[in-house]
Order: sequence, then C-alpha cells, then structure tokens
Amino acid sequence: MKMQAESKLQAANERLRKQSEACQHIARIRSERFGIGKPQGQENPLAATLHKTVTLLSEALYQKESHFILELIQNAEDNTYPENHSRYMNFFLMRGDPLVNESSRETGNWETDNDAADYTLVVINNEVGFLSQHVDALCSAGSSTKKSSLKGSNYIGEMGIGFKSVFMVSRRPCIISNGYCFRFDEEPDADINLGYIVPYWIEKLNLSFRKKLKSLEDNTCILLPLKKGRFNYVQRQLEEILPETILFLQKLDKLLVCDQTGLKQQPEDNAMAVTREILGNGIIRLRSRKKSEVYYFLFKGEFPVFENVLEEKRHGVKTWTITLAFPLDGLPNASHSIFSFLPTEVESGWPFLVNADFVLVASRETFHVNRSWNQGILACMVETFVHGYLALQASEDALSRLPSKYSILSFIPTFSHFAALEPFRQDMVKKLSSLEVVPVSSIYHSKQSPVITDQTGAVSGESCKMQFCSADKARFVDKQFLEIVYEAKAEGLSLPGPLAYVSNIYVVDDIVKEKHYEQLRCLGVGHLNIQEYAACVLDREWCLRLSDRLYVKLLRFLMQGFTADQQIIYLEKPFVRVYREDMSIDLSCCTLKYPVYFPQSDSEKWLFEQVHSLQHLAPIQILPESIYQLIRAEADGKQLLNWLQHTVHVNELTVQSYAQQLLQAIQSNNDIKSVFKVTEFLRLALDKKLLSLGEAVDLKSLPIVSETKLVIHRKPKNLKKTLLLPRSGSEWPLLLDDADPRNKLFIKLSPLYMENWLPNVSVKGFAWQQHLHNVQPSVEDWQARIAFLRHHFGAKDLLDIDPHPTWALLAVEKGLSSKQASLLIKWIAKLCACKSEATGPRGHTNSATECTQLQSSVFMKTLKANAWLPTTHGYKKPEQTFIRTPALDAAFGDLLPYIAPEAIPDEKELFVALQFLGLKQEVSVGNILEILKKSFSEPATKTNLVTVERLFKYLQNNIHEHQTEFLFLIWVPKGVCNHSDASWLVPSDCIWDDPSSLFQGKHAILSRIYDRSLEGWFKRLGVVLEPGVDLYLNKWLEICQTSLTTEKLVSEVSQVVAEKIWSKIALHVDAVRQQKGKLENSNHNIKLPTTLISSLTMMLNGDDHEAEKEDQSSTFKERCQEDNPTLLLKSANEVFISDDLYLEKIYHHGQGRSGGRRGTKFGLSAS
Repeated sequence: MKMQAESKLQAANERLRKQSEACQHIARIRSERFGIGKPQGQENPLAATLHKTVTLLSEALYQKESHFILELIQNAEDNTYPENHSRYMNFFLMRGDPLVNESSRETGNWETDNDAADYTLVVINNEVGFLSQHVDALCSAGSSTKKSSLKGSNYIGEMGIGFKSVFMVSRRPCIISNGYCFRFDEEPDADINLGYIVPYWIEKLNLSFRKKLKSLEDNTCILLPLKKGRFNYVQRQLEEILPETILFLQKLDKLLVCDQTGLKQQPEDNAMAVTREILGNGIIRLRSRKKSEVYYFLFKGEFPVFENVLEEKRHGVKTWTITLAFPLDGLPNASHSIFSFLPTEVESGWPFLVNADFVLVASRETFHVNRSWNQGILACMVETFVHGYLALQASEDALSRLPSKYSILSFIPTFSHFAALEPFRQDMVKKLSSLEVVPVSSIYHSKQSPVITDQTGAVSGESCKMQFCSADKARFVDKQFLEIVYEAKAEGLSLPGPLAYVSNIYVVDDIVKEKHYEQLRCLGVGHLNIQEYAACVLDREWCLRLSDRLYVKLLRFLMQGFTADQQIIYLEKPFVRVYREDMSIDLSCCTLKYPVYFPQSDSEKWLFEQVHSLQHLAPIQILPESIYQLIRAEADGKQLLNWLQHTVHVNELTVQSYAQQLLQAIQSNNDIKSVFKVTEFLRLALDKKLLSLGEAVDLKSLPIVSETKLVIHRKPKNLKKTLLLPRSGSEWPLLLDDADPRNKLFIKLSPLYMENWLPNVSVKGFAWQQHLHNVQPSVEDWQARIAFLRHHFGAKDLLDIDPHPTWALLAVEKGLSSKQASLLIKWIAKLCACKSEATGPRGHTNSATECTQLQSSVFMKTLKANAWLPTTHGYKKPEQTFIRTPALDAAFGDLLPYIAPEAIPDEKELFVALQFLGLKQEVSVGNILEILKKSFSEPATKTNLVTVERLFKYLQNNIHEHQTEFLFLIWVPKGVCNHSDASWLVPSDCIWDDPSSLFQGKHAILSRIYDRSLEGWFKRLGVVLEPGVDLYLNKWLEICQTSLTTEKLVSEVSQVVAEKIWSKIALHVDAVRQQKGKLENSNHNIKLPTTLISSLTMMLNGDDHEAEKEDQSSTFKERCQEDNPTLLLKSANEVFISDDLYLEKIYHHGQGRSGGRRGTKFGLSAS
C-alpha cells in the first residue's frame, strides 16, 4: 500500500511538473513568437508567420467541411503509440461547452458568453502525448513535424495545416495532452489582431467535462465546442465513417463513435466501432456495427522511384508502395476508390481500391494528376494491378469468399469516372488480356455435358479446379450452337474443329458471358467468328457423325444465326449431306459449284442428254431422303426447305437450276472447251425457250474466251473493256486490229464461238457425235450465234462502239486507205446520229451537249490532229481537206486538197460526218493564208503565176485590213532582178510600174508580170506603185558611187538618164531637202552632170597628162554627137550654173556672195 501510495504521489508530481513546463512553454510562444505583453515599438516577429498563415488558410482551409475528421484521423495515424498496445481513436458527442466557466478570455470564465457551444465533439487518442515541437507546429501555419525525410517513416500528413481544419466546426478548439491544456480561438487576438494560431492556456475546464475525462489523463484529448448549427452535420459525418477509412492505415486499427448527448439512446458499448483484422494470405477483415463484416484481398507492390522524378515534398523517398484492395463481398463500400492512406474525393469507377503516397492538394480532395510523382505512381499501379489480379486468381482462400468462382472477372475495370485515369485503365486491361485470366468452360474438363444449374456458375457433372486461358484464345459461342455441341458430346462425339482439345480456342460458358460480358469484351474476348463457325460445321468427321436430329438442328442454326453475306463462307465448303452415285452418304464438295438436289426432283429428257457431256463440270448430288423427310416434319420445315433452296442452293433438277449450277461451276474453270460447252448449252437452252434469264441465271457471269485463247472471267475491271465480235465477217479489224496492242481497251472474242461444241439431238432421239468445230456453220446458224453474242455478251462491231472520250485511235497516226477512211467516216456518222437522238429525262434534247462532248474528246482530237484522209494532194488532216464542189473547182482548180472520191461513203447522210470532222466546202481566208504560208516555205519553182494570181485575187476580195499584217511574199518568174529561177520577193523589192525604166534591174516591176486588177492588192501589201524621189536620189547616188570606182579620169553619164533623174528631183525639192542627212553624208561623193563646154574647160586647165586629156577630149566630143549624148560628172565645186532661174532652186543653200560668185549647197558657182 505504501509503495502504491508513493507511486501515485510520484505520478501526481510528474503531472504537475509537466503542466508547469507546458504552461511556461505556452507563455513563451505568446510572448516570443507573437509579441504579446512586450512594449510597443519593438519589431513584430509575426511578419513571416502571419503571411504564411493568411495564404495557406485562404487557399486550402475552407474547401471541404468534412475535411476536419480525416485530418484528425490522419494526425492520429502519424502519432507515436506505446508498444504492445491497441491503437485506437474515439469520437464522443457530448452536451455543453468545456470552457463556459472561464470568466474572461485569459481566465476562461465565459458563463455569460452568448457564443457558448451547446455540444462538444471529444476526440480521444491513446498516443504517447504532445511534445513541445508538436505544440510549436500547431502555433504556426505551413509548418509540420512530419515533412521531407520523415515521409519515409510512415507519416501521411505534410501540409502543416491539418489541425486548422477543425475551425470549420469549432471556434475554440482545445487540446489536453501530456501536461498541456490550451486552446485556440478563431477570433483575432486583441493585442496582435491574429486568430487561429495564438495559444491560450486553460486554467480549469467545465466541471462536468473534468469528471467525464478524469479517466483519460494519459491520453491525448481534443475538445471541439461546436459552432451553432454544426451539430447535425458533425453527427451525420461521424455516422457515415466507412470501415474502409482505416483499411490502409498502418497504426490505427480501431475507431469508436459514441453519441452521449442523450438525443439518441446509444450507450457506449453499443456505439459504432470500426476494427481492422489481418487474417493472413493477404485477406483483411473489417468489422463495423452497420456493415457487419467485409473482406478485402490486399496486394502490395513496391517500386523504386524513377530517376527522372523529382518531388520537393517527397525528398529522400526512394520507394513507391502501392496497395490494391479487392473487395471479396462485392463492389467496394467506399464511393471514392483512390486513397492516399485515407480516402480522397477522386472516384475512379474501378471495382477495387487503390492506395499510394500521392501528392495531394491542400484539402486532400484530389491529387495533382500531371505531377511527375503521381504519374510515376500510376504507371507502377498498372503492374501492381496485373500482379495483384494474378495473385487473387491463384488464391484458393480468396476465391472461396467470392459470390461465384467467376466473380473474379468483376475486378476488371471497364471504365473510368476520372478521365485522367483512363489511359492507365486501358494499360491495365491490355496487359491483363495477354495473360491466362479468362475462365474456360467446364466442357473441356467434364466427361458429361455441362448444364448450368444456378446463378452462381455451378455446373452439374464432375467438379474440378477452374482453368483459365488468354483473351485471344477465348470465344463467346452462340447458345443454340453450344447446345448442339453439348448434346453431341453427350452422344459421344468429340468437340468440332477449332473447339477440339488440341486447338487454341476455348469456349466461355454462357453464364460467364451473361454476368461478365463487359469485362470480357474489355479484355478482347471475341465471338466465334464466321470462319471459326464454318470450321466447326465443316469438321467432316463431326458433321457426318451427328445424328439426323442434331444435323437438322445444325441446319436451323446456320439458317438463323448468320446473314446472307456470312453464310457464303461455309456455303462454299462441304457440309451438306448427299448421296453419292454409289448411294453412300457423304458431304457435298461445294454447294455453290456442285449444288445438291432434292430427292423428288424431275428433269427433262433434253437436259439429261446434255448432262452426260457436262457431268465432269457439274455433277449431280442428292439430299438424303431421311434428312429431307425430317425437315418436312419440323414446325419450321417450309422455312428451312426454302432456305435450303434459295441460300444453300438445294433445288429440283431443271434446265434453270442446272444452268445456274453450270454458271457457278465455270466461274473457277479456265478450260477453253468447258467454257465453249457451257456457252453452247445456254445458247441452245435459250433457243429452245427452256431457260429464262434473271438474277439466278445471269450470262454476265459467264467467262469469255479471247482470240488469243485466254479465258477471261468478267470482273469489274474487265467489264470496262469493249467486247468485239469474232473477226470473221466483222468490220472492226480494218481500224482496230492494231489499236490496242496491250489489250487495255478491247477483248476480241475467239472465232471458235462460231463452231459446234455439243452433240446434236435429232427428232428420233439422242445421237452422240464428235465435236463438230471443224464444220462451217450455216448462214442462219452464223447469224444466230452473232445475235447471241451481241445480245447476251454485249459484243460489238465497229459501228456499235461508242469510243471513250480519252481513247485515241492509233490507226490514224498513219494514212488510211480509202476503204478504211470510208468505214471511219461511216462510224463517225453513226456516232453523230446517236448523239443527236439522245434525249434528257424529260424529253429535252441533249444533242448539242453530247455532240460538244464528242467534239472535245481525245478520240476526235486525234482524228483532227493527224493527216490520215486520202486526198488529191496526199494524206491531209480533216481541217486541211476540201470537199470538191463546182464553185471550188472553177475558182481554184486542183489547187486545193480534195478528199479522195473512194473515201466518200455512198450514203448522203454521211455528208454530215464529213462536216463534223471539219472538212470544208468553202474556202476561207485562213485556208488561203495557210496555202500561201506553205508555198512561201517551199522553192518558188513549185508554183506558178496562175496559182498565185488566183490566191491573190481571192485575198484581194475577202481579206480584211488587219489580216494584211501577214508576212506576204511575192512570186516573180525567172530572170526578174537577175534571178536565175523563179523566186519569192518581199514587197519592198517590188515596184508596180517603172515609167523611167531605171529600176527594173534591182526591183521587180509587177505590172509587167501580174494582171493589172491586182494593182490595189499589191498597194495594200506595201508595194510602191511608182518610184519616188528617194529612189531617184538613191539611183543618182549609186551612179556617183559607181563613177568613183572607175579607173577613168573622166566620169560620165547618159544625158537621158540624167534628165530622168534630175527632172524628178527638180519636181520634189522639198522631199529632197528631207533627205538632208543622206546628202550631207554623201557630200564628198556626189557629182553633177555637166555640159561639153564646161567639161572641156575644166579638163584642159592644168599641165599634167596632156596626151591623155587630149585623147579623152576627142572621144568625149564624138559621144556627145550621138542620139543619147553623154554628160560628164563633176564635183559640185567644179560646176558653173548657167541658169540661175532653174537649177539654182535645186542647189541654193544661202543668199551670201563670195568672190563675186553665189554659193550653193554643192559648192556651185554661177556667173
């Protein structure tokens, strides 16, 4: 007893010591940190703290009202606990306010305070208690004792403001722990005008609270007097605490919520409690009063932090730990399935819970999605899920707690509520889909047919361990087909085709498909496709061993389970039971190529006679009588028989059905004889009116044989080509034989179409004969075959072809014979007639448009661009060719290129085609200019005066003024201008008339060559009608220049020539003066004609060369006595003007006199 009393005394003394130290600590904080009680004027140490407080509280504190409960739980999780003790946290709702007895804010006496709380939330935690650093952190904002490197020590708090969230519900929160007993206040302190973080020591609590808390002296106790109107909210939040709240906590393993307000009859022992219990093998049990028990399978993954990930708030943390919790009792209870130790507001939509050390926002509502730290965690979460799912699948203990053995599929996420998580969900499913996670049907490990007996997935038959396969090997199978497979297995048959044991395809049971279809589709499990169904149906042994009853069910499934397009897959394979020739039952080879016939079919005699020679191509098969009768007995027998007839092609044997069979068989046959035989059969059947064409029998699908013996199956690309009739008796070879060297435009039908390929059937009966393809057909037979090819093949001859606008006729690149040209003109006439008769949908004529399109086509452009028409002048282009008419013949004779008479068809209407090509019946100026242009480029000897005169006369009467800008040349005969042959001259080298006869040596005098009616035409071309003064002046200068080159001392000129020249010059003095520049440049060379006296005088003056001068003087005197006397040429300064009244006008330059003589331009002197 004494020792016990001493122990209590020591404990009491220890409590007093702690209270004293704690009180002093609070006083220091108030004084040193907040400056309360210090003299005014000193530096306020609150600047930095105040700034952090205002910033953080304004941004984060008031975001969510329920935030404070999770913050309190988080603080409790981060606390330190005594070893070997249960760690718990209790919430009590009590009446009253623990501070109502305080008389003032310092003493705590608030008995008259109208703001006293009606209710108080008491939070008790059995941790070791507050230390001084914890109190310092609470008296600050943004500071925490659990930051940075401490995050690696299982601390989950980090912001330094968690406790401040209690101000959402309480104005004066109180803390009692380890000797401390203080509170905070929302209202600003009167001394420093700051609230929230200024501590106030509590001297004494309300008596009733002291009694209720007297047994909790060693625990931490937080008292939250509730604000007005907050009680119901807090009460509701406490009631809604889920068991999963403590699922991922490492320390707290129990929460207790107790309402002691008396408003509800809820004693403490019946209070809501949440406990966590580890059962082993990864299974956790959570117990609560409301939820009873829930079980979770936990899987933890640890990953090294990526090297490139830097996070300030996680400095020093080297490992990511990710925990997944799979609820074994159904979907998770927590609506927000993303945890960062405690639940966040992020709702993933996934059927499991995720916990990791995410970097959260201040309010803990969500996390920063784009932070590299969180991105790294989410990336590792994918691997964690895959491994966790496989661990759960392998856990017998966990699977046994699921509602059914297939319920594991419910943990596969099919969508994401939070969009940022969707890529990670897709990665999870993608990785999982390649693993063996799809439950395999029990049909593979049960000797009996599995029959579903309940909604849990249990089946009758032998039980065994569940098997799994990867999603790419799993298949959904139609329920109707699955029943056939099950029943067949019960009858002793193995699984068909791809479903057999040795295959890589596994069936998913129907119950699994119904319950977990979305999950399986996410994994990529597909339906058994049409090819795989066909492989099952076409399993020869399985299909043949089916009983007649199951075979009819199989036919019904094929009829109902697939579209017409899908049915084609198996219709081409052997699945239809038939009787062979030896009456054995087999499967048909190909129901499209070799259709099956009903047993009661009846056929015509002629058909059987032809079948013998076609049996190798289209053999006959019969449906077994037992199958046929069983089908007829079924309720849907008529529908099934109709399907067999129209889809599977089981028909009665008729010419119609056999023709259809032949057409199907020949599609894949490249044998020329077989094609000819089928064609002959169809032609004879049509001729006998035993066959009607339609959708079932369409000759467009019949292969054709070209003349190169090539079998061509008419596909869309081949249908664009034009079929040409066999060349024998056809016109197309004349123009198209070499038109398509690469066979891109035409297909030329083989001449063997005109021969016999089937035996003849006489009136007396069937008479077998050899193939008669060496016998020439009669005219009637030839015409019938041509008509068949035209009507049913669309084969054409030349006049039937409508050339494509982009096609060029190669034959016209070289000249055509008259026969070819005549045929081509007929063809064009036919085209013109067809285009002219074309009408629109409402009867409006489209002829203009159609003809315009034909004119602009490459085909027509080729015809117009090449010289192919035979004419009187050789091969010409159509636009260069004329149609001979009397008018043209009279005007131009054979000058124009006329179309050869043999090339003109007899039909008068074909004259339109000649015009359509551009042939001309009238001559245009352009035509004549084109002829002249060609003549100008050829030697002048190739034409003659008559031809040129005709052309010039036409142009004189028809050409417009602006068209004379054409560079014309003028034809002159041999000898003109001293030319040795006929030649072409430019107009400037020609003069119309030369009365003086001075210029005929240098210029062509056209009036002496051409008809005088062309005088005006040549004037338009720029020909001078008579020589002008400039030509006379040039002539005189030329004479002067010639005199300079003579070796004689005396220059002379004929008086007649001089008179002609100078009389012209004298009449055009003004024009001469305009030649001033030319005269000045020639001033030293120009000479003047002189009389005998003046010349002799000049010649006799001087002493040199006396003998030579005497000889020349004598000769000159003799020549002056002739009819055309000769004048001497002298320089201007050597000549005297004897008559001032006439010649002075020519030479006069000025009025001044020098030395008694009158000066002139030429330096002349006058006495």
